[in-house]
Amino acid sequence: MKKLIIPIVCILTAGCVTNNTLSTGEQAKEYLELWMQKWNKDNGKDVQPTDMGLYILEDIPGPAAADLWSSDSKYCYAEVTIRTLSGTVSATDSEDIAKQLGTYSKTTYYGPKVFMVGEGISNAGVDEALKGMRLGGKRTVVVPAWLMTNSRYSSAEKYIAACTSSSHYIYTISLSEQFQDVTEWEKAKIAQYVKAHFPGATATVMPGSEEGAEADGTFWFISDVSGFKDDDKRSETSSDFKVNYTGSLLSGTVFDTSVQKTAIDNDIYDASSSYVPLSVAFAGNWSDISINGTSFVDGFKAGVSLMWWSGQKATVIFTSSHGYSSTSKPAIPAYSPLVFELELVPKE
Repeated sequence: MKKLIIPIVCILTAGCVTNNTLSTGEQAKEYLELWMQKWNKDNGKDVQPTDMGLYILEDIPGPAAADLWSSDSKYCYAEVTIRTLSGTVSATDSEDIAKQLGTYSKTTYYGPKVFMVGEGISNAGVDEALKGMRLGGKRTVVVPAWLMTNSRYSSAEKYIAACTSSSHYIYTISLSEQFQDVTEWEKAKIAQYVKAHFPGATATVMPGSEEGAEADGTFWFISDVSGFKDDDKRSETSSDFKVNYTGSLLSGTVFDTSVQKTAIDNDIYDASSSYVPLSVAFAGNWSDISINGTSFVDGFKAGVSLMWWSGQKATVIFTSSHGYSSTSKPAIPAYSPLVFELELVPKE
């Protein structure tokens, strides 16, 4: 998964520090000071380091002064690009930059992503870069080698003493949101989506929940079954059906489908893939359903289990707790709510 991006301005051509009596951290500090001297000269600026040694090259504040990043927020939603001091992009969330570099892929997600911050999770440089940022703002910083660690120390001197790397990086961070509870954040995003696309719909109790359980907003099954008869329901353990599907993010970006035309229309067609509905062997419990003999995320299987009639169509929406959770896929960022359009069809 890719990280952050930077419109960096210059490349340092000075030689490396050669004083071998210095520690790795001290050599890294000396080199970065030389690099920043040249950067300041080339750009007519006088950027000075923060207390921890990070340099803020550019800062475009967000619109609301009160919406400052808080260290109490466990999660950020941001677009990031990372470069080396020489200007080489090592990771980016930006579609435009990927296209400029020739690394763009139509099956890769570009845009803001959810990531966690804090000791033992993110490097100290990211936390330092976020300090003082406003939501909606954009900041480009040089993260020194000693802050490229998940450990936390009380001073720059302690970071430098513990430093084992000489690699500095330039981060560009566009900060959109921050929050403490990722599931609540996802539920709110889904509620907005449902209100816009299915006004009046209500959340569904996850199949298999304890008797009397109430819908918690993490799972939605939306289907108009008014034209079907109870007598035409499939049996509980039927294996006479297949299911067509199209999976997308809340943004509408389609990441997978069993329908060839949908794949072509959304520019994700793969000539090596078979675009056919998936065989379904139903079971008494949704978790025991077999779909094409392979594994699928819980939300998808639970949605299929609620389909009872040939020709029935449904929309299933669920939080990442029923999907891929913190795991990222090329087209699906971590902590992504997913939407599946389903259609139950008879086997030929």
